[in-house]
Amino acid sequence: MNDLETIRKKNIERNKELLKKLKLDSIHSSILASAKPKTKPSSQLKVKVDKALPTRRSKRLLKDPHDAAIKTLEEERVQKELSTQEKMRELRLSKLNGNFQIKDLLADSKLGKLFKEYLVYGEGGTANVGSGSETEEHEPDMRSSRELAVLHQLSQNITEFDDAMEKHTNDQDLSFTDVHENFANLKLHSLTDPSQVKLTPHRITSILFHPSTSDRMAFAGDTNGCLGIWAVDQKTEADQPNVVVAKPHGRAISKILDIPQKQTHIATASYDGSGRIHDLTKQSVIENFDVTDEQGNPIGISDINCSSQHVLYATTMNGQFVRHDMRENSKSVMYHSLVRLHDKKIGGFSINPADEFQIATASLDRTMKIWDLRNVSKRNSHSDILDGLAAPYNSEGYTSRLSISNVDWNSNQHLVCNGYDDRIRVFGISNQIKNKPATHTQRRKKAASVKGTFALEKEIKHNCQTGRWVSILKSRWQKSPTDGLQKFAIGNMNRSIDIYGEDGDLIANLSDMEAMTAIPAVVAIHPTNNWVIGGNSSGKVFIFN
Repeated sequence: MNDLETIRKKNIERNKELLKKLKLDSIHSSILASAKPKTKPSSQLKVKVDKALPTRRSKRLLKDPHDAAIKTLEEERVQKELSTQEKMRELRLSKLNGNFQIKDLLADSKLGKLFKEYLVYGEGGTANVGSGSETEEHEPDMRSSRELAVLHQLSQNITEFDDAMEKHTNDQDLSFTDVHENFANLKLHSLTDPSQVKLTPHRITSILFHPSTSDRMAFAGDTNGCLGIWAVDQKTEADQPNVVVAKPHGRAISKILDIPQKQTHIATASYDGSGRIHDLTKQSVIENFDVTDEQGNPIGISDINCSSQHVLYATTMNGQFVRHDMRENSKSVMYHSLVRLHDKKIGGFSINPADEFQIATASLDRTMKIWDLRNVSKRNSHSDILDGLAAPYNSEGYTSRLSISNVDWNSNQHLVCNGYDDRIRVFGISNQIKNKPATHTQRRKKAASVKGTFALEKEIKHNCQTGRWVSILKSRWQKSPTDGLQKFAIGNMNRSIDIYGEDGDLIANLSDMEAMTAIPAVVAIHPTNNWVIGGNSSGKVFIFN
């Protein structure tokens, strides 16, 4: 070793001795220990291993007989419920068989369903009656007992015969200006809240203002076959309208009619093919007649009118006409006894007040025709439907561009009709066809002279485009106006009611925008007094008096 190496080793030894004296080794180790970084937890999630479970097995493959039986019973139960619901739906849309009391036909004022379906429809109705207690089942009777009692009292006060209706005599002949001022003073009937008088659960399709003047009553029928009866000048203890809702039909009620000389009897007709008489005194609903085709299927009735207290005329949805004597024991009208008038639906018809053998019809085939019922023959038929039905003689007629909704005949020998061409037309008949009916050959020879008696006198522009959710607008004459001025009413699409004179002049436009929130499409005028009623698509009615 050389000197440098020896010196180096000595320096190293000396430095070590110095370090030992300074105790730097312990300080160095503590510094290293504190500077060591903390270990971070692993970001990888641990997978939780579940305990082993038994392997799932298919119940279908196991073929457990107990489970299969339960499934079969469940399917049978569901199928039975669906079958019962379908049966009930068909029953609700079909005509009722037999006679009933009004209290047995009471219906829910909101839903339109019978309270006593089990009684009306038999065992098939038990599915929808529910499992309520006996108190719940008789609850509608208790709620409506007072309303029925009020109607019974009103019917007792109504006379069976009204001379003013049988033979019209004008107590006063007012001028157009006087009548105009009279209608200008009409206000909504406000014994109760006029915006809350609801007669039917669904859209109103027919309406009647009863001829009584002292104890006023109004009737309305809807698309569900419900009939609302309103004692106009009465109210309940809760200051609500005195209304009774019954369901005498399965489908829409097309017409409500008071029977001449029997003011306590009301006739109704329906699209379910049946007609019924409502005796307000006995509070009974009597089966009057029904119309069926050759296969026994019901034919919907579109309109009815009475030529006398015993004879009723009716038209059908298929364009036929029937004459029914209400004194007959047989209620079913045979198909071969029908008379063919049109090939399509007859929207409405009217009887000549002066001669009951003449009627006017309005049809979906765009024609309005006048018929002579005294001589009915197959030779008169011009139908394209080969059903073998006879037809009366067509003496007059008018063809429109679009379908004609209704026609009405007044006592002054004027006819009013309206249709989807947005026109109201007033026709006049100057010379009526009288004496005994002519033969088929004689009528053909006199056709030219007959044509001169029928003429269009007035044409009024009027919006009649009701659409799907509003009932068809139909113009109606006032039967026996005591003021001597012939007038008719028709609904207005601007939520009002128009009153026109026979000459086509507008007498009044009745409205109340706050109370009338929908179109009063179905309207009528009281037969003698200037009171007007209108019904809308929500089942509400409004009376101007």
